[in-house]
Amino acid sequence: MFEGADAALMFHAGVHDWSWAPLTAQTQVRVGFHGRAAHPTGDPVGGIDALAALVQLFNVVAVSSRRLPPGSHVQGIVTDGGRATNIVPLYAEGLFGLRAATGTELDVLVAAVGTWSGIHLTDAAGGVLLGSSDIGDVSNRVPAIHPFVAIPGEGESDRTPRSHGPRPRSGADR
Repeated sequence: MFEGADAALMFHAGVHDWSWAPLTAQTQVRVGFHGRAAHPTGDPVGGIDALAALVQLFNVVAVSSRRLPPGSHVQGIVTDGGRATNIVPLYAEGLFGLRAATGTELDVLVAAVGTWSGIHLTDAAGGVLLGSSDIGDVSNRVPAIHPFVAIPGEGESDRTPRSHGPRPRSGADR
């Protein structure tokens, strides 16, 4: 797509005009736990709850995140929590987004998540770039710039829909 291009320019709406921004290094880590499925009423002690292990990891991440260096954070979602509410899950999986101020700090954070989960995490695949902006990938092909342009006003956010007065009430709100 960038064959023959001299440079790339990408603008990012923000609340400030910046010629550059301190973007963070980022990666994602998928963590899965295997258990033993069981029906709680038919086999109340035979199951090993994979979802309980994943929930415990979320709790550890929540507590440990309070002590991370500035600019670092971990956020996660459950991507597989089982198939039925009345079956102890055989497998549970979460996807965690990790961000840090530098690539080196990100490496430390990835290793910490591995310690928190009790899992040895493999290194990232070759060619995977650790940037928090798509312009990082583009800049490997052509010179690139990514200024930020103030569009929302002070006190507003470039990540939150702008409010235009009171929202209509639905039947659920009444």
